[in-house]
Amino acid sequence: MTPSMNPPLGSPPTLEWVPVASIGVDPIYQRSTDNMQSQTLIRKIARFWDWNLCQPLALVKREDGSLWAVDGQHRLGAAKLRGDIPHLPCVIARYGTQADEAAAFVALNKQRRPLSPVDLFKAALAAGDPEADEIMRAIRGAQLTLAPHSNYTAWEPGQIFCVPGIQRAWRGHGEKVVRNALVALSCGFHGQVLRYAGLLLEGLYGFYASDDAKLGSFDPDLFVEVLAAGEQGDWVNDARKVQVETNLSRAASMTEAMWRAYREASEMDEEEAA
Repeated sequence: MTPSMNPPLGSPPTLEWVPVASIGVDPIYQRSTDNMQSQTLIRKIARFWDWNLCQPLALVKREDGSLWAVDGQHRLGAAKLRGDIPHLPCVIARYGTQADEAAAFVALNKQRRPLSPVDLFKAALAAGDPEADEIMRAIRGAQLTLAPHSNYTAWEPGQIFCVPGIQRAWRGHGEKVVRNALVALSCGFHGQVLRYAGLLLEGLYGFYASDDAKLGSFDPDLFVEVLAAGEQGDWVNDARKVQVETNLSRAASMTEAMWRAYREASEMDEEEAA
């Protein structure tokens, strides 16, 4: 059944190549680019200009014939900064008043859905990024998969969403630490929805990056048993207690909570063996 549709609003815009020098930016409703973040972005776009990434600017033509950017001022600023981009592709519309222009600016920005970290990671995979490929192999090797969104209540067991943390750990701690952490997470909480995967992995990175773990001065199978013996929420609570006690960072507190639990289990095993 075809859903009912409201009639289209406004008039169809025109598509034109417009001289960059003739495009204005209205400070009344446009965001200022006189800040470090915007200037950094403009310089980056200008330095690595890529026509494949240049989407048309959204302009408005006022009654006096002047053209004003409703969307795309960073691309406009980058083109002006370069000096060798005389024209830009533009979608030109007409609005009744400046207030209508401002409303269009708000509507355009509201319609955008920011890309999630997983979206960006999947795009890097599709582009053949070597680091993304290696990380994905490590995730799959641990019998984990990527969650399609951040709503953990709709995740399947074994899905994770904490890609930025994995990438940081990969660069900071190296491949071996991350692979070990992912396997420990997967085995320790097998069959579970990994609601606290990001925080647990932060602790696991520190655990496997420690000297004891690197030298093999622990029993990895016993450690997985220790992880599995506690609920994910219990580990989070234990880490919070350690943080209050020690004033360590969140990640370091999780690592310390894991070591304490492992050492306690190890001592109990030694007593039983004696």
